[in-house]
Amino acid sequence: MEVFSARLKWLRESKGFSQQEMADMLGLSQSYYGRFERNKGEPNLETLAKISSILKESVDFILGIQELTLEAIMLLDNALEQAERVRRIIKRAEELFLNKTDTNKENDLDLEMQKNLLDSYKRSLSQAKARSKESATEFALMAVKIPFSKFYGERVVDSEGNILYDPEKIVDKYQELGTVHYYSKIK
Repeated sequence: MEVFSARLKWLRESKGFSQQEMADMLGLSQSYYGRFERNKGEPNLETLAKISSILKESVDFILGIQELTLEAIMLLDNALEQAERVRRIIKRAEELFLNKTDTNKENDLDLEMQKNLLDSYKRSLSQAKARSKESATEFALMAVKIPFSKFYGERVVDSEGNILYDPEKIVDKYQELGTVHYYSKIK
C-alpha cells in the first residue's frame, strides 16, 4: 500500500502534525504509527476511520481510490465554474453582436450603445478570464503535490512565478477523465 503510506505522510505533514502527535491522537505508539508511513504495516479499519477523521480527508483518497483530496475537489469545481462563466460571457456577447438576425433597423442597438455594451463585455470577459486562470492555477498547484496523482511532481510555476505548464490544461484533463462527474456524486 505504497499510495496509502505516501498520502498518509503527505497529509500529516500538510496538517502540521508530527508522527508523535498523530500516534497520540490515534492511541498508538509513535513507532507503530511510523510503520504505516514506511509501508511496513497497515491500520485496522477503526484506526483508518480515525486517521480519516483526524486529517479531515476521505478514506477513499487516503487509500488511493480517489485521485483528489476534498480540498482539491472544491478547487477543481471552482476552476470549472470560473471557466464556465467565461464561456457564458462569450456566448452572450456573440448572441448580442455577432448573430444579429433581425434586419429591422428599429430593433438594432444604436452605435453608441453597442460600443458601450461591447466595452462592458470586454471588461467582464477580461476579469472572468483572470479569475478563471487564478482558480485553475490554485487547483493545479495543489494537484501536482498530491502523491500518486496524475500530475504529481509537475512544475506548474518556476521559482520566479513564471507559468511552465498551463494550469487550465490540468483542469481540462481532469474534466476529460470524468473526474468532476465522479466527485460531484460523492459530495
